[in-house]
Amino acid sequence: DALLELDVPGVMMIPSILQPIFVVPDLQKHGIVVDIGFSESRVIAVYDRGLCLQTFQSSTLGFKSIVTRLRMLLMEKCECTCDGKVMERPLRKAVLKRVTDKELDELAAKICFIPPKKDAKVKLQTVKHPLYIKGRSLRGHQEAQQVVWITIPPEIRIQTTEILFEDMDLPGKGNSLPELVVDCLHSCSIDSRSSIVGGGIILSGGGASIVGLPQRLIDDINRECVKDKVLLPMAGRLRLQKSVHPQLLRVWTGASISCSVNPNESSFRFEPFDNLQSVTDWTRPDLKAAHSKKLVPPRLSEEMRGSVASASDLLIDA
Repeated sequence: DALLELDVPGVMMIPSILQPIFVVPDLQKHGIVVDIGFSESRVIAVYDRGLCLQTFQSSTLGFKSIVTRLRMLLMEKCECTCDGKVMERPLRKAVLKRVTDKELDELAAKICFIPPKKDAKVKLQTVKHPLYIKGRSLRGHQEAQQVVWITIPPEIRIQTTEILFEDMDLPGKGNSLPELVVDCLHSCSIDSRSSIVGGGIILSGGGASIVGLPQRLIDDINRECVKDKVLLPMAGRLRLQKSVHPQLLRVWTGASISCSVNPNESSFRFEPFDNLQSVTDWTRPDLKAAHSKKLVPPRLSEEMRGSVASASDLLIDA
């Protein structure tokens, strides 16, 4: 109904994970798309603007994982004040549980930072941020909106995003973001792997907008390639594809470009169906009986009856 109200002429079905490759310059045809969404992260190789389905990798790590980690760290290490008074730990936990995921999502996007290396020493400032808590007052039972100021130390700003890179040094296959890309490279065919690596990495999704993530991801992938005999020739070759479009909008922008340059792709258009009346539901016997029409066989002339009879005689003789 929304599409009809907006007078959309048609709909084209396209894979969303492929679309970010259309926003990079120089008509790039190969590369690796890393999409960091809210609930999951997806990685796939693209060769000649076609998806290499055997290389698809996914993980439940996304911006939701960062929000969950941020809430836990705030409950343990941050300082909350209301009306100039510092809250005790039990009250602080109760207050932070009432903060919505949307508020923490916006907070994480503002304060989180990913250092270039895991144990790199980075000087960050302590951040003070207001939270608006709706519901019962902290001092009474009436409905009110309280302003709670939280003090976020530098270690929380860094440790929150480390969840995307954890389990890299543990034996076995992990689900960290760099390991997803390495597994994707392993799944590439030998003849296309070099071209895909040369195309670089295209980031998309809201989670890809965290400050410091692109450089950390490239460095960790190259470090993993050095340890791998199969991927050792690819070490140091991976680069990040830059685009003027923000990571959050690259899927939508790429989709608009893709649909405009590929008009011959299969699409569903509403034009042939404008003059159609309501279609009967033939799965219901009562409607089927009400709308069914008796088919009357056509009458044959004497001449046609004779030709049909002779044809049947020939079939019987055969």
